Amino acid sequence: KTYIAVLLIGTVLLMFTSLYMQWTGYKASMVDGVQGRYFIPLLICIPILCSNKIFVQNSKIMNFSKNYFNISSIIISMCLLISIIVSVTRFWI
Repeated sequence: KTYIAVLLIGTVLLMFTSLYMQWTGYKASMVDGVQGRYFIPLLICIPILCSNKIFVQNSKIMNFSKNYFNISSIIISMCLLISIIVSVTRFWI
């Protein structure tokens, strides 16, 4: 769990750093360009971070977590595939 939490925090920090360097003016008080959609893939890790012995013993919650993870993985994979197809057709074909 610690490893996943560190990865999530690192990912968020890298997102803000890249957007600060790319879009934000010099010495601005806020980072420009941050959108909520950038954090959607990070939602996959929430069931893993929230799991404990109580959740593991409750089969309904465990089934929901597994289904949530599987559905999220499928949706993200489909979005990635669609992005690749659109990029290829737009720029190379």
